[in-house]
Amino acid sequence: MHILLSNDDSLASPLLAIVAAVFGARHQLSIVAPLEEQSWTGKAMSRWQGLKLAETELHGHPAFTLDGRPADCVNWGIHHAPTGRPDLVISGINIGHNCGLGFLLSSGTIGAALEANIQGLPALALSRLMLPSDYQEWALHRRFSEETLARVLPQCRAVLERIEQRLFNRPGFLQDLVTWCIDIPEQLAPDWELKPARRGQSWYGSLFQQRNDGLWHHHLHNYVQDESADADGRLIREGQIAVSRIDLRQIGQLVPDL
Repeated sequence: MHILLSNDDSLASPLLAIVAAVFGARHQLSIVAPLEEQSWTGKAMSRWQGLKLAETELHGHPAFTLDGRPADCVNWGIHHAPTGRPDLVISGINIGHNCGLGFLLSSGTIGAALEANIQGLPALALSRLMLPSDYQEWALHRRFSEETLARVLPQCRAVLERIEQRLFNRPGFLQDLVTWCIDIPEQLAPDWELKPARRGQSWYGSLFQQRNDGLWHHHLHNYVQDESADADGRLIREGQIAVSRIDLRQIGQLVPDL
């Protein structure tokens, strides 16, 4: 299988590298990632500025960076990468979860996967809940400690291998032009498995806080979570892998009664 790999955290993310290491061992990879982090950019596309492309490598695989949005990277990778059109797009693993409807259109990780669907390809959008201290370490320094990597990467590897076993072998998987949103908990439960999930009715409030510099900065707080048994956020809080399915073709198809 030929997989196009991207994310919204940039090529520097070790969670992108673990995906490349796991799937690159058995599949052909194309890698196109944003030059810099593009969290919270959704499925935005660059319109007026020209985008600079640079070639590099990741885990021995040729890779490209594009100084645009995650969806830009996927569109370019599908239509212009020298390795040709892929069979599947994988976006992530995102540093932070993307559970709930509130994040569906905000997430650059999910936005990249939805761009793949628009281009006629199935996609996975992978995200992982992080400890606040780990998230802050990435946000401030663009790195994780060795202790964090030793805790996080083996769990990610196990989950990726389970995804390959369960989803890649699903009948008609490559013909089902949807996004599989897969959210990974911070700590796997002893009996963890892939759990079918519903996008929770979870919504965020204010996203801004004024700091001493007088400017309003991004600050997520006041997040209302869905506690239903099958909600994606509830499942990852229980240590399970939440798997929800997004089909763009179903959006806006209910004809209103005027």
